[in-house]
Amino acid sequence: MVEDPWTPLKDLANIVEAAVLKNQPGILSDLEISLKKFKPTFIGLLKNPPRSSADASLVRKAATEGISLPLGIASDDVTNKQKLPAAVVEEAMIISEMFEMNEISSLQLLLQGKSKYIPIWSFYSVKNESIALIQWNHLPILDDI
Repeated sequence: MVEDPWTPLKDLANIVEAAVLKNQPGILSDLEISLKKFKPTFIGLLKNPPRSSADASLVRKAATEGISLPLGIASDDVTNKQKLPAAVVEEAMIISEMFEMNEISSLQLLLQGKSKYIPIWSFYSVKNESIALIQWNHLPILDDI
């Protein structure tokens, strides 16, 4: 039987609940041990995926040769190659450099922002929109912590 990868974090949630909501005696030492154990996991949630020269090459070619979608934002047809505007490719590379973020992840973020938020964010430049979306991407994680 394959172990559920969420089991350790569910156990941590139970310990936090027992310490914070139920104020169980003697649980604080368990909480401290668990928090130290899972510290790298929490820190890892806030890190951007690392940059990759192979992914950078794929993103650069998206303007001339196209890139296979979906990147989490389009249709389910993975074999479909779509050419992207050179400005979008350039912006994805700038975001990747600015935030030390994987190039494909930065492209995904940019395209998601364009597809979902353009009506709301139309008065922002693409760069400002992208930066706001990167920050918003981390807000749910920070709220949960």
